[in-house]
Amino acid sequence: MPGLFLPKHQKLILQCYPPGKGVEKKPNPSELSYLLYYASTRRVKLEKVITFLNKKTVGDSNRNRFGNIQVTLTLVSSLIEKCVDNLNVFALQAVSILNSSLKGNDLTLAKAVLDTYGVLCKNLDRGLFAGDKEFVNSFSRFSQTLIDTTMKSSAKGGPNSWEWKLISLLACRYLSGCLSNSPEISKSMLHKIIPILIDTFFENDHERILSGSLSLDGESVKLSKIHTSKTIVSAKRITEDLENGLVDENDLYMESIAALKSVFNTSLTSQLIEATNEVVGYTFQDSRITSEWSERFLELCVTWAPVQLRFVLLDTLVFGLKKVSSNVKLQQHYASHIFGLVSSNVNMIGLSISDFIQSILELKESLYFKDDSKISEEDKIHLSDIFSKSIINLSTHIYYSDQVPDSVYEIFFKIESTLDLSPQQDTTKLFDYVINLLSDIDAIFVKLHESSSSDSVINRNHVALDQWQISLPLISQKHAVTIFNSLSEEQVEQIQMVYLRIFDKFVDYELTTGTSPDSSQISGKPDVDDFLTPDYKELITESTNFLSHYLVYLDKYLNKNENLSLPIVQQLLMISKKIARVFGINFLNNYIPFFFHWYVNDFEDASRFDIIKDTFASALLKDCITIIDKKYSHELEGYSQRSEFSKNLDQNISYKIKNSLWASDLDASSASDYPANFVRLTSNDMGEFIKGNKFLSEWLNAQKPLILSVLHDEVLGESINGGTNGSHTNGDVSNGNGHSINEYHDARDSDGPPLTVNSDVSDVKPGLGLGTLADIASIHSGLRNTTFNSTLSNNSFDITNGSIVTNDKLTPPKVSDLKGMISSFKSSMKKPGQLKQDNSVTPGSVLSKQMATHDLDSIIDGLDDDESFVV
Repeated sequence: MPGLFLPKHQKLILQCYPPGKGVEKKPNPSELSYLLYYASTRRVKLEKVITFLNKKTVGDSNRNRFGNIQVTLTLVSSLIEKCVDNLNVFALQAVSILNSSLKGNDLTLAKAVLDTYGVLCKNLDRGLFAGDKEFVNSFSRFSQTLIDTTMKSSAKGGPNSWEWKLISLLACRYLSGCLSNSPEISKSMLHKIIPILIDTFFENDHERILSGSLSLDGESVKLSKIHTSKTIVSAKRITEDLENGLVDENDLYMESIAALKSVFNTSLTSQLIEATNEVVGYTFQDSRITSEWSERFLELCVTWAPVQLRFVLLDTLVFGLKKVSSNVKLQQHYASHIFGLVSSNVNMIGLSISDFIQSILELKESLYFKDDSKISEEDKIHLSDIFSKSIINLSTHIYYSDQVPDSVYEIFFKIESTLDLSPQQDTTKLFDYVINLLSDIDAIFVKLHESSSSDSVINRNHVALDQWQISLPLISQKHAVTIFNSLSEEQVEQIQMVYLRIFDKFVDYELTTGTSPDSSQISGKPDVDDFLTPDYKELITESTNFLSHYLVYLDKYLNKNENLSLPIVQQLLMISKKIARVFGINFLNNYIPFFFHWYVNDFEDASRFDIIKDTFASALLKDCITIIDKKYSHELEGYSQRSEFSKNLDQNISYKIKNSLWASDLDASSASDYPANFVRLTSNDMGEFIKGNKFLSEWLNAQKPLILSVLHDEVLGESINGGTNGSHTNGDVSNGNGHSINEYHDARDSDGPPLTVNSDVSDVKPGLGLGTLADIASIHSGLRNTTFNSTLSNNSFDITNGSIVTNDKLTPPKVSDLKGMISSFKSSMKKPGQLKQDNSVTPGSVLSKQMATHDLDSIIDGLDDDESFVV
């Protein structure tokens, strides 16, 4: 009797095979069940079973016993599912069985191989790939063989070509599902399967999604959001069509989609990176595929990636763009895909907007300044345009509330840093680059304004004064700041005109309600009435605020008595009036000292430039007086325009107009019927005007010092006086009028303009340093003479032990004493109109800056024990 003396495992295996030589066979059910039980009880039995099956498959393959091979493949599938915990015991031999079975090149057998291959891929884990290099190599080789063999059979044509093609696509899907287990083979496998999937998708995409009129958001083709149930039904129908020989083009199309989705629907970032590179690289090489189709195809792939990892694909494109700088066509290909993604509705959670914009700005900078004869000017313009559109579209696709302010700040920072390095750059290229970046900011504002009724559920914050402050040096005259050193006067003027047009949009679109019918409904839009609140964000009590800085840089332009551009001055006056309307009393408080600085009381030796400055000053002040009467009608009740000061101002303007001392091309005010005589205006007159109304006396200060230096300069590398090469001056500095800065305390003219801190103070930077020599002397003096309460009459403090203040003879100050001092100080600071001028702070002092500290109230309130001592 054959088989009587065979080992038990061989007997059990052979009993599973039905008799006969048919092509399609299935194992005997009862014998299969017993075999599975036998193999699963002990590891050694499982090893014997798989070894015998491997040998038997080789023999059956050599004898073309395809029926027996089909039974063997079913047995292997069953063993994988039953003994999955011990898959490492027989995985290598299972691959060997699949490889032997495929050699017959039979369609029916290939379908059976595919079924077993799918079961194997489904049950593989990362541990097996990490611990068995031989299996990894064997599995990788067989996967390539399976795909290559079925694709070759499909390419031959014939009635079964679609079935062979579907087997290949299914193998790609099964393989992609387990690539995350082995990053080592992921790259080579993706290089194999991505072209097949793209080709199939492209060839069968007849008027469906990308080449047709339907969009990705169409309900009938919303592939990124196919419900799980529909996906299961589709997969089941495709496998049934394959078994029954009913494969059609739709099956191929849907399976290519399923396989691509499996590739991109992974949490493995390395797989997403490789897949993205393969897609972009292959679509670039295939001449049939248009750029538009390729962009939309990648957009579709991104929707399949986990939402929290979609930004990886965009970062991959940016990184790839940096690597292909030597190939302009490939650069354009990558850049167009970047633009396609950022201009789409695909959300990318986790995308660093600032980092992305910085990267694109660096690429654009390299495009402008890198000497590369391989890239034509036309290609450079095209690439630069793509970069600009990418920045604009991403900046206006709101992911978080501060996105627009961050984007605008990044571009301004790039402008400033590039201008700061201007001696190293070609002047023409530098000018073109700055104009291009300014145009990007302009386009961002325009697009946001035109799409004010955005569908975004995120409320965006509008660009605030803090983000705009970095750009203020662009107002200055060429001589006043170092950033314009390498540019001609004409180039500087053109940059300033473009900048001022953007500044005008900033005021209209970001600070006011604008002209859009929907703009008042924009979420995140600041309330215009807030800006009018006295001391809004310390615009009055803080001497180094945005409005003061704006006026300082405005003075840097007007203070040059040559090369004044009237169109620029006109634009500055228009913007200044708009800012005055936005900030009301806050603007007027900061403007008072500048009015007297620009105002001309004696026209005997006045030049054309003096007349322009005087016209600017008077026209703006007249507008301010009208504005505060209108904006604060309840508090003023028309007082400002009825006041003697306002009448004298109007009379002076009328006098200047009648005597050709008025720049009518700057301001079109007409002469009134006032007497034809000139009334000299002084700061004392302003003081009387302010005293005449309680509201004005509370918030305006006629004796406010004129500070012409930027004490908290936001612009890196900018020299305040523009001519000291960035050096610091800690001693006496002449203010240009024959007086040193130390004479500041006594430089008051009771009938003249307010005190002046001259702008010729070198290069003041933000920071928390020790400050000037005067600061240090003041601190030492203060430590020696500080009296914390009435009982501290002895001021001989011991400062040798490292403590800030120590007294050997007296007790330390109490918390209650400190609270009393702070309360007294705060009450004296509450109303700026009632402040005593403290001239002990020198120009450039860190004591005059707004320090980055915790809120003072919260610190003091935290000191609960009034009987404890300050240590």
